[in-house]
Amino acid sequence: MSNIKKDDLGRLVYDLKRVGLEPIVIGGEAISRTLACTATKDLDFVVKSVEMGKLNRELRKMEEYKVKIDISPFGDIYTCELQREDKTYKIHFIDQYDFTISGSTNFYGFLEKEGSILYETKYGPIRIAKPEVVIYTRLTINEWKQYIAKTVRDAKRIAKRNKRFDLNKVLEVAKVLGHDLKPIKERIAYLKERLKEENIE
Repeated sequence: MSNIKKDDLGRLVYDLKRVGLEPIVIGGEAISRTLACTATKDLDFVVKSVEMGKLNRELRKMEEYKVKIDISPFGDIYTCELQREDKTYKIHFIDQYDFTISGSTNFYGFLEKEGSILYETKYGPIRIAKPEVVIYTRLTINEWKQYIAKTVRDAKRIAKRNKRFDLNKVLEVAKVLGHDLKPIKERIAYLKERLKEENIE
């Protein structure tokens, strides 16, 4: 399971909502939660574009937390550390438009409607991106090959826990979001070859 306890994650999302943010869990933590598998260290949250510009101000309203590192851009991702009591969370905030194609379906809206599941915690339900959406985000960034080891790791975790999982689901996500399918098909084929090398199909 994740390094982060279920209700600690629920409390963090609840507190972020209290200051006006609406984060949806994505990345390795989402896979850990949906499949109850290997731990992840960082938290990735997708937020609405309108929320990105006010992150620093809103996070400082969280009175029970200390912002250890100011919001700092890392490419298109904004990173910070929040500390509450003895717990420290390294968080990456991702703008919805990083994965929204101009004129197509809004990525955040897609996550809300069909690209995530509700995950129950003591502090209320939180939204967790589906595994195929996580893999989609891994394969659509320009630097996808730099992160292919992480993508292979995530795909392995999914395949081992869910024998019915099909990487073609990633292609379906790309279709809904209006992404150019040719590079996605090529990257999925590459990923399948890497998984075949490790005897996972």
